[in-house]
Amino acid sequence: MKLFPDVHFYVVSVNPTAIWSGPYSNDNVKTVNRLLRAEFEPEGIYIDTYTMLIESGLITGTAPGMSDQLHYRSPASRIILKAVRKFVTKKEEQG
Repeated sequence: MKLFPDVHFYVVSVNPTAIWSGPYSNDNVKTVNRLLRAEFEPEGIYIDTYTMLIESGLITGTAPGMSDQLHYRSPASRIILKAVRKFVTKKEEQG
């Protein structure tokens, strides 16, 4: 990021899965997100879509918002898209 000072970077959380063990488990995703949040939230560039998806109820053990255990259906994808657009628009308005 320091190499490109005129570029605006944003960091989006790793989003939840319906996998409850192994390398892609939500426990591992949460660990990565804690590190991302600690590093990038103070800079004001961290977007927490993980929490938004969990709170939506679309990402659960039965995963109604997912086409499989890793890929989202349209409603979940729209949540991510809207959250990122809203965040970026707000940042642009703030200058």
